[in-house]
Amino acid sequence: MNKLKNENKEKKINYKKAGAKLANGLKINELIEEIERQYTTSDTIMTDNGVYKSMFIKSLLTVESPYQHLRIEMAAEYEIITEKQKNNSYLKGLKEREAFANSFRKRILSFESGFSARLKEISNLPGAFHLSVKRDANSPEIEEYGIFYKGEPFNLKCSKCEAKFYEGLNVSGINTITCHNKRGNCSNKEEAVNGNFRYFTKINERASQLV
Repeated sequence: MNKLKNENKEKKINYKKAGAKLANGLKINELIEEIERQYTTSDTIMTDNGVYKSMFIKSLLTVESPYQHLRIEMAAEYEIITEKQKNNSYLKGLKEREAFANSFRKRILSFESGFSARLKEISNLPGAFHLSVKRDANSPEIEEYGIFYKGEPFNLKCSKCEAKFYEGLNVSGINTITCHNKRGNCSNKEEAVNGNFRYFTKINERASQLV
């Protein structure tokens, strides 16, 4: 563990900022579209009690060999450890390798928290993002490290500027809506009664058979 600290001491990397930087480099519109696609077409994103499950929306890293350690591979990919440290870890026994992986666990958690917070910020979605591992039940040796999302997509679209956004809506009564497109200085707004909108369109509604 001391050796790991010494080798990374000179870099003084802020892992939370590194995670945020990774989020900044992603094509956010593609992620949003994938969330919308799964939300409107999948019957497995919600429990029978109406609780949302996490959707796997993008793979960032895949390992297909039981000899590879996903967390070590991920840490090397995003410079949490060096390539030399990764290679050396595979020369050790299983227990030593696990101990090595645990030695930088806090760095990974910091990286992942920075990534998730930044992705939520730039997406403006109401749900939560997180990085985790997807495993294939039919091929247990295959593991994917990637992005998960839990929650709803955008549910309204402005007819004036076509911006999409999320608004908590009352099923009945009055919904006072103002367009969220502040950058575009959109002034569109209305008071809709019982969900009947004139200047906004409901989007990404789940089919009744999926609910």
